[in-house]
Amino acid sequence: MAGCGALSMGWLRAIADTPELASSVRHVGFVDLDHAAAQARAAEFAPGAATASDLPAMLADLRPDLVFGLVVPQARKVVVLRPFAGT
Repeated sequence: MAGCGALSMGWLRAIADTPELASSVRHVGFVDLDHAAAQARAAEFAPGAATASDLPAMLADLRPDLVFGLVVPQARKVVVLRPFAGT
């Protein structure tokens, strides 16, 4: 998950509260410019998941199947396009 602010809480709760999603979605990493925010989301929803403040490094390391971008509009283009850049 890229972006671990207030918006992420609603989405993470919805996933956790929907049995079909809770059983099929595995959170492998949380990224936010505020690393503490990424750590907090991981601690609550996916203990043991990776956390970082560097999206390209996280993508290169984890190579996730899906990136859920929940960022401010000014950062959206970079977050959406980065996974397609290969790193």
